Amino acid sequence: MPDTVNNVFSALGTIALVILIFIGAGWCAKLMGKHYGGRFGGASPSMKVLERLPLGADSALLIVKVNGQVFLLGAAQQQITLLRELDAGLYPDDSPHEPDGKAGQFSDVLKKSLQTWGVSFPGKTGKKGDGQ
Repeated sequence: MPDTVNNVFSALGTIALVILIFIGAGWCAKLMGKHYGGRFGGASPSMKVLERLPLGADSALLIVKVNGQVFLLGAAQQQITLLRELDAGLYPDDSPHEPDGKAGQFSDVLKKSLQTWGVSFPGKTGKKGDGQ
C-alpha cells in the first residue's frame, strides 16, 4: 500500500512540475513580447500591410506601407515583385479612407492609384443582359 501512495504522489508531483514549467514558459514569452515589442517575426512599427487581395491559391496583391511610403506588391509562392509605388496621400493613417470617412474598397483605391499614372478603365455602361 505505501508503494501505491508513493507512486500516486510521485505522479501528481510530476504533473504539477510540468504545469509549472508551462506557466513559467508562458510568463517568459509574455515578458519577452512586452520587452521586445513583438519583433520576433511579429508586428513592425515601420512596416504594415494595409490591404491584401488574394488572386489565387498562392498569389496576392498587397498594399504595404514602409516608413511612410506606400507600395503595390505582387506576391507569389516563390517571389514578391514591386509593381508600383502608390500615392502615400491615399493612406494618411495606415488605412484607405474615402473623404466621407468610410473605408475604401481595395479595387476603388487601386483604380484611383492607377488613374494617377494615366491608366484608364472601361466604365460599366449597363448591366449584363440589358443589350449593351
